[in-house]
Amino acid sequence: MTRSFESRLAAAHEQLNDSARAASRAASKADELEAAVARLRKEREDLALRERQAMRDLQQVAARLMALHDETHTRLDPRTAEIFTRRGWNTRTAKS
Repeated sequence: MTRSFESRLAAAHEQLNDSARAASRAASKADELEAAVARLRKEREDLALRERQAMRDLQQVAARLMALHDETHTRLDPRTAEIFTRRGWNTRTAKS
């Protein structure tokens, strides 16, 4: 082999090693990003679950408030009545 060929071969080998290191770094970064995406998806799912649970709790409280409202024949304060009206719940049955 000639010195020129050996030099080109060494350069090609070095370039191949550099490319392999870059590919390894990119694969490692991709793994990190995939793990971060998985964590964010899990966090989003947990938040959505907590939001649904909070909504169910609030609906339960609202239903109980409406039942008390009907049982006691009292008027709701205007702000609360407005919220119930927006949700389609009739608050006009009370007499005071």
